[in-house]
Amino acid sequence: MERNDASDSDSDATPTPTPTPTPSCHSPSTSLAHRAVHQYRSTFRSTIPPNYSPYRHFATINVSCIFGIAVSVWMGGGMVELLSHVDSVIMALLSFLFANAVEYWAHRSKLHHPLIRTRHSHVHHRFFTDKEMSLDSFADVHAILFPPAAPLFLLLIVVPVIAAMPTLLLGVRAGAACAAMLLTYYLTYEWMR
Repeated sequence: MERNDASDSDSDATPTPTPTPTPSCHSPSTSLAHRAVHQYRSTFRSTIPPNYSPYRHFATINVSCIFGIAVSVWMGGGMVELLSHVDSVIMALLSFLFANAVEYWAHRSKLHHPLIRTRHSHVHHRFFTDKEMSLDSFADVHAILFPPAAPLFLLLIVVPVIAAMPTLLLGVRAGAACAAMLLTYYLTYEWMR
C-alpha cells in the first residue's frame, strides 16, 4: 500500500497560530491624532512668510553665535590662554551648568505651563509630537528653531549681562569663558533640536 505523505504531514502539522493584533499607528485614535498633526502642519505652513528662507534662518543663528564665540575667545586672550587657566575652565563649566539649569527651568515652568501659550508649546509641540517627528521639508525648521532675532538678542543683550558678573568678580578672562560657553550651549542646542 502506498503511503500518502501529504495527508500524513497535514494531520501531524501543528496549526499556525493566528497573530494577535498589536497596537499600531493605524488605530482609530492614532489616525485621528495623525490627521490632526498633518492638518496643523498645513495650517502652520500657510502662515510662514513667503520670503522666509530656512537656510538664511539657520545661517543667521550659526554666523551670529560663531562670531560671538570668536570675539569672546579673542577677548579672553585666545583659546590656549582660556584653556590654560583653571579659573576660566571652571567658569566655562559653571556657565554650562547655569545654561542647562535655565533651559531645564524654562521647560519645566514657563514653556510647558498649561496656562501660558508660548510659541514653544503652541507651535513646536503641535508640529512635532511623539508620533510625528520628521521634517517634510527643510522649511519645517521654522517650527523648530528660535526666531531669527533670538541669537542677536542673546548675543547683544543676554550674554553680555550674564558675563558681566564673572568679568567684574574674576576678570575679563572669566567673563570671556562664560560668554563663549553660553553661546556654544545655545548653538549646540539649536543644532540638536
